[in-house]
Amino acid sequence: MNCPSCKKPISEDASFCQYCGASIKAQEKPVEEFGFKTFVIWFPPGKGGSYSLKDGTEFAARAFFWGVTQEFVHKILATIAPMFVPISEVGPGAVKLRYHSGGIFSDEWVEKTEIRIALKGSPQSRLNEAQKRLNEIFREMNKKGEMICEITD
Repeated sequence: MNCPSCKKPISEDASFCQYCGASIKAQEKPVEEFGFKTFVIWFPPGKGGSYSLKDGTEFAARAFFWGVTQEFVHKILATIAPMFVPISEVGPGAVKLRYHSGGIFSDEWVEKTEIRIALKGSPQSRLNEAQKRLNEIFREMNKKGEMICEITD
């Protein structure tokens, strides 16, 4: 290693140059800015499907709904994989439910309201690029009215 001031050779662990006395500062690497987003699929009332709790549990309902949508979710995550990494559960725990009391003549049941997955990506400019690309895909899917997909801050 050479002194940045006088260019003479110095030891790798030197704090000061032994020839000119210049301070040798460790070169700092730039800190890469991470961006955090949330991938959300919302299902309007009546569009998320239903699951009776008569013979099942809340976990069974989440597992059922995850089984129906996991292929789609993994396809989206694969599209953004170079730029986003999931940092929350990608599975039944990501499924949010709306509960309905059964009333006198029917059993209690639930419907899927959303799937929510926290994401981390880097650098920020690439996150914005990925979000634009995904928003184009989501616009097409949202036209059907069965779900609303977006990546939020």
